[in-house]
Amino acid sequence: MYKRDRTRDDSFDGRLSKCHEVFSGQFDVYKRTQAESLRDQNKRIGGLTGPQIEMLERWEGEVEGMKAWKEEYTNSAEKREMFSFAALYFSESGYFRKITQAYYADIKVFIPTAHAYNKLVENPYFQRWLPEVKAGPRFSVGDIVEGRAGNYDHASAVYLITKVLGKVDPCKGGRWYNGHVIKDTGRYSYTNRCNLMGETGARGFREKDVKPLKKGKKK
Repeated sequence: MYKRDRTRDDSFDGRLSKCHEVFSGQFDVYKRTQAESLRDQNKRIGGLTGPQIEMLERWEGEVEGMKAWKEEYTNSAEKREMFSFAALYFSESGYFRKITQAYYADIKVFIPTAHAYNKLVENPYFQRWLPEVKAGPRFSVGDIVEGRAGNYDHASAVYLITKVLGKVDPCKGGRWYNGHVIKDTGRYSYTNRCNLMGETGARGFREKDVKPLKKGKKK
């Protein structure tokens, strides 16, 4: 068949519409636009060329693969849990916003593409963050901690932990906490004066900024 010759087939419109629907649901703008264009040509000019039919058949193969992935993801509690952690991480970092917004819009229904799943869960920054989150907090509300020596913002300070926060920065000091100031450092950088979650009278610090107050040490 000459590449510009067109074949007419009543099934083309429905098959292209199905691919368009799948690509739209998977946020694949490029393929969705291509499917729209082929569907329009099929209606307006009549039929598809040989290369266009080959493209449609490749898309249909991809759609079948998506069905298999959908079943695999739905039946795997491990994959669903891993993606939930990835969505939490990237919703806080601001990357992959369309994917995380769609996920949180309907957690029970949303299924990421295999490509999106792998892109998020295999991200090296996420992989560094994940063990910190799974490990849980090292301190609890009510613990008394002191700033580590050499830390400009917290050295010699003593805090009573008032809130354990969900924010974790594994590359910059670990999980965040808010704490009531028992003993001040006397230094007033921005970090030293602020806290997360707007807790009145509390100061924010990270896990690696502090250590348990030694027994018998004066507060």
